[in-house]
Amino acid sequence: MIDDNSKKLEIDDCWNRIGVQGKGDRSCLDLNKIIHCRNCSKFILAGRKLLDREPPASYEKDWCTQISAAPDKQNKLQSIVAFRLGEQWFGLAPKHFHEVIKLSNCHSIPHNISDKLKGIVAIRGELQLCISLDHVLGIKNDYDSWNDVKNNIYKRMVVLSDQDEKYVFPVSEIRDIYHYSTQELGAPPATTNINSKNVVFGVLNWNGKYISCLDFEALIDLINGMFE
Repeated sequence: MIDDNSKKLEIDDCWNRIGVQGKGDRSCLDLNKIIHCRNCSKFILAGRKLLDREPPASYEKDWCTQISAAPDKQNKLQSIVAFRLGEQWFGLAPKHFHEVIKLSNCHSIPHNISDKLKGIVAIRGELQLCISLDHVLGIKNDYDSWNDVKNNIYKRMVVLSDQDEKYVFPVSEIRDIYHYSTQELGAPPATTNINSKNVVFGVLNWNGKYISCLDFEALIDLINGMFE
């Protein structure tokens, strides 16, 4: 017997007594032939009755109200991939990540005097410029990675994609996708470095760590600006 708040529907749920569902004791003689209750015509007919029953009086009204309601822009769900540069954590939307690979050998470029450009790396047979993102953002990175190696945390190479362009840079560590509500975002601190303050649109408190969320378009403009 099922109560849908508007009427009671009588159903003999024999599958829960003598069948294989719930606490059924499997004493139904038809099981020798049909093997499982889902193959039984009684089970199928009961399911059809549930689907065809009249909805509660408020069903359509409740759904119309919920669907027509304006979206709550103040509590929109977002996601980032968290990665670390030295001791500082940053985040970017997952859609901008082309791939994450093991750290590759970076070959220096003759006459390169910029700390922002590390050199050239081969990614799946293609030569790509390798960027030092900590220098691009203007953050200090004198982190001692000894504890990372001791704890089996290794550097990775991140490949970002923007249309036909790819941007490659090493990170000290990368984590899984982190989902958050826009209400969780805090304002960037006033002490944010001048090179990166326009790139950070918010800060998240994640397990006691602070993640600076980066605006992808502003970050790409900052990277491209180093070649001008």
